[in-house]
This record gives sequence, C-alpha cells and structure tokens, in this order.
Amino acid sequence: MAKPYHNYLLQQGVSTENIACIDKLYDLSQRALWQNRIIFSEFVNPEIRVMTLKAFADSESIVSFGGYTDAEYQLLAFGVNNGKSIEFPITLIHLTYPSKFSQIRHRDLLGALMSLGLRRSAFGDIVIADDSAYFFVLTELADYVLNNLTKVKNVGIKLKAVALSEFAIAANDLHICNLSLASLRADLVLAAAFKLSRAQAQNKIRSGLVKYNYLTLKTNTINLGVGDMISLRGRGRFYLTKIIGQTKKGKFRVEGKITKV
Repeated sequence: MAKPYHNYLLQQGVSTENIACIDKLYDLSQRALWQNRIIFSEFVNPEIRVMTLKAFADSESIVSFGGYTDAEYQLLAFGVNNGKSIEFPITLIHLTYPSKFSQIRHRDLLGALMSLGLRRSAFGDIVIADDSAYFFVLTELADYVLNNLTKVKNVGIKLKAVALSEFAIAANDLHICNLSLASLRADLVLAAAFKLSRAQAQNKIRSGLVKYNYLTLKTNTINLGVGDMISLRGRGRFYLTKIIGQTKKGKFRVEGKITKV
C-alpha cells in the first residue's frame, strides 16, 4: 500500500530499495506512537536517514545517532518527546592486530563482519587507524561479534568493547578551514573546499560524484546554509559551520570543517 510520502521520495530520486526501508521505518514510528514508547531502528545509511527526516510529518519526535558526531550510519529513535535524554543501543568495539604482517582495510573488516552472517544494518561506521580499527555494532549483537570474529584477512585480531567516549578518531578526521566565496552556490563551495576550478566542480556534479547532505547533487544552483554538508567521492566531506560575514566586495566569508586529505 502506497504511503503518503511515496510521491515525494520518487520525485527526489530515492531508489525502490531505499523506499522499502523507509516504509519499515514508518511502521516503527507508528508503533512508537501507538505504544507511547521509544523504539530504535537498526543502522541506516545517510540517504535513508535524511529522507526519513524530510518525509515524516512527525520528524520532530525522531532523533538519530551513530556513536559519534557526524557518523554516516546511524540509528533512528522514534517516539522521543520533550528532548528526553536517551541511551542508544550502540556498542563500540576496538580492534587491534599485528600491523607489521599485514594491513587491514575498510573492505576487509566489512567483509569479515558480513561473513559472520550479519546484515549491514547490524553495524555502523568502520574507521581504520594505523594499527587498529573501530566499529560500531548493535548492542544486542556485540557479544556475538566479540566471541566469533577472530580473524580479518587471515590475520589474528583482538577485540574489546570500549566506551563511546574513547572514540577520538572522528574529531581528528576533520579540520577547520575558512573560505571566501562569491556566493554560496554548491559548485563554488565545492571548488573552494577541494581546490578545484569552477569548471571542474561543475563536471564533478554532472558526473554524479557529489553529494549534498548525503543525497546525490543533481544541480549546481543549490545554495548551502549553515549545517549543510557537501562531499566529493574520493576526496571527503565539507561541512559549512558558520557564515562569518561579507567582505567590502560582497564575498562571503565562511567557516567549515573538512576531511583531512
């Protein structure tokens, strides 16, 4: 049965697969309303999260979190009222291994987790460090992972559940930058943030390599505002955090955070 938001999602170019996921989230939101309690989803990708918040009429009762600020994969909590503090069922696992023998990459760890029979929605972001890795998993499955994941890419590993507060990599992944822009148009912001010419930025957008708030950017005429994110495949993300003001020549002075390269 078609939901009231289906036409909107189709107009935004959301895939049939993701619409099916959003339908399941809608059912969760209705159950939370009927039962007057908080219900959590599993981890969802950025597009599903963003479009859910845009499509649901009661989005003010939805809170999302992925274990740290700006996590890409996050849980949604439905039925949250009056800014009530909630504890998300997320466990952070720290992985260590003898890096002198081999290097574990993101796809290696992702494949090892999937080989345990886990669905992708069971765990969130995976962050690789020099000789270790961090990943977020649903608390109900944490013990299963800790007891069954013993190797990644034939390399022996050690796992330990740690407090979410111990995750510091995310804070180090971004650094503050200041830009001077003729306007806040997406192509100009992209060019300045990633040191491209305007023509190169426009070509990246036409090629489908750019996302705006996690959705594929289809036009360069969108203006960014505070809190918006623009990303370039293979280069990282830029978050617009502050509009400082305008110069005498009318240029915008902005502050943002950008992925270190």
